[in-house]
Amino acid sequence: MKQQIHTVIFDLDGTLIRTEDLKDAFKQIAISYGCTPDEAQEVYRLSRTRVNPETGKEEMAFCREYFEEQLKTFLKEYKGRDVEKIDFARLDEVLNDGLLIDGAAELIKSAKEKKLNWYLITLGVESWQIEKLRGAGLDGYFSFGDQEQEGNIIITVNNEREGGRKIGAIREKFGKDFDGEGVAFFNDKPWETKNAALEFRELTTYIVRYRRDKRYTE
Repeated sequence: MKQQIHTVIFDLDGTLIRTEDLKDAFKQIAISYGCTPDEAQEVYRLSRTRVNPETGKEEMAFCREYFEEQLKTFLKEYKGRDVEKIDFARLDEVLNDGLLIDGAAELIKSAKEKKLNWYLITLGVESWQIEKLRGAGLDGYFSFGDQEQEGNIIITVNNEREGGRKIGAIREKFGKDFDGEGVAFFNDKPWETKNAALEFRELTTYIVRYRRDKRYTE
């Protein structure tokens, strides 16, 4: 029996916005400072997560400030270069170039027109996620809320496989008895979508494919 959908959850990276273009921009910045492509990939990897010293758990740490810190450390240790400040002009160009994936705006507008509840779920540091939302022009649809109005962004930095990531954030938002009934989830990662469907047995799931993103095509 087909469910009556009343709520939609949109993933952000790779689902609504062209995150791979942003990743490429960061790597090109590293290359512009003398890193090889492999070294640029390593700097990007080192910038993604860190272990919280208080909890011992892995957390998302990526933002332009942490990337800058990791790149400057790498350049000093492996290239013998002291760089005072990293130039992010290339990143800003990408952010200002319109990050929305084709059809993303229409998808969100459709949920709004049907008077559905709609949420954004994202794994990452708040400051960087806000930058991406503004760059994509999505800050008019999604917010963290204020004293007068509840926000519709579900965010977590918890990158632990057990009890963390997006599944943990959804559980925390909607409660321990949430089974996904009446909720549609739009996501780009097949493995993550499958795990969500197994965790929330009544959840309706959709995989979003961006033609230029080759990560999950093989």
